[in-house]
Order: sequence, then structure tokens, then C-alpha cells
Amino acid sequence: MSQVIAFAAAAVAAAVWAAALRGLARTWRTRRWPEVTGVAVEIREKEHFDEGRRDVLYAPVVSFTAPDGREVRGVCGGWSTSLALKVGEPARIRYDPSRPERFRLAGLRRSGASTYLALVIGVPPVVYFVILPFMFGS
Repeated sequence: MSQVIAFAAAAVAAAVWAAALRGLARTWRTRRWPEVTGVAVEIREKEHFDEGRRDVLYAPVVSFTAPDGREVRGVCGGWSTSLALKVGEPARIRYDPSRPERFRLAGLRRSGASTYLALVIGVPPVVYFVILPFMFGS
């Protein structure tokens, strides 16, 4: 029974750790993308119900001109309960030069603390429950 609990704890910790690493890698990769100025052209809304509570979620649609002159338009980021942009407001955009339709808002100052915390919490259980037993036998 204790082996099942140990395996479950290690699996959860490994999943948290992997997700944190993926998020950190994405952040580092997109920091090198070129930056342009776009504009918010629409705010999409949808209702979300959670435990009987109704929330309205928002997603900004932005438009910008890629270096090749093509107009790029799309939802920027995910759905949120707060508005990151208002219609007509300029937006700093970072885009993938090889595929400008892949872009994100620039300048959202995230400390990355949650990612680092997930790594710190996830590493010890993975080492203790997975790596050490594998290396030294259980």
C-alpha cells in the first residue's frame, strides 16, 4: 500500500514539475520574439459557471501588421475574469517570426514565482520517490 501512495505522490509531483518546466521554457522562448505594436479590436466574452457561481470571462482580440505586410488578427492569451485590454487600446505584441499567427501580449510582468515554487515543491518528491529508489533499489 505504501508503494502505491509513494508512486501516486511521485506521479503528481512529476506532472507538476513537467508543467512548470514547460511554462518556463515557453516564457524564455517567447522573450526572444520580436515586438510590434498592435491594437485591441474586440473583446470576446463567455459565461463560466463554477459551483453555482456565474463569472464572465474575457479574451482580447488584437490586430497587428507582420513584417511581410500581412495583417494578423487573433485572440491574445487565454480567458480571464479581468480585462487585459480595452477595444482601441494599443498592445505590445511579441510574435513568432516564422509563424506570426503565434503571438502573445508583451510586457505582462509575471515574476515567475509560481513556476519556481512548483519546481521547488516538485523536485524533492521526484528525487526521493523516483530517482533514489531507481538508483539504489528499494
